[in-house]
Amino acid sequence: MEILIADDEKYIREELKNTIERITPGNSYHFARNFDTALEEMKNNEIDIAFLDIRMPGKTGIELARAIKIIKPDINIIIVTAYADYAFEALRLYVSGYVLKPFRDKDIEDALNNLRKPLCDPPHILLLLSGLSASAILNCFSTTSRSLFPVRRKRNCSPI
Repeated sequence: MEILIADDEKYIREELKNTIERITPGNSYHFARNFDTALEEMKNNEIDIAFLDIRMPGKTGIELARAIKIIKPDINIIIVTAYADYAFEALRLYVSGYVLKPFRDKDIEDALNNLRKPLCDPPHILLLLSGLSASAILNCFSTTSRSLFPVRRKRNCSPI
């Protein structure tokens, strides 16, 4: 997955990246510390999920979410902030999640597992699964085996 992390605090960007990697390893990351840099990253990369802080220098994460939705209307945006009072405004933008700092791995995992626009599985994974029984496929996606069988998801997959 291509992931954008926009937060003005470097240690939060790093901690969020490390958390995501523990949950679903092998992603590509793009970082921004403000509105302008984040928008530039969005324009220059095929971002699947954007994690946005609310309070950053200059424009807010809410303003950034609005601008991102214009560029890429179907993107999954997850707000990660210390401020609960922006939740209603964020939900009116149809973000995929709203996580309060300090976050736990479980908070980020729940947000990733409940994306508004789920990312589809790549065709090679679907081909691999096509030879398995229904129960084997279900086991691949169970909570206990997710870490043993991580299914990487990517959007814009074509059906087989």
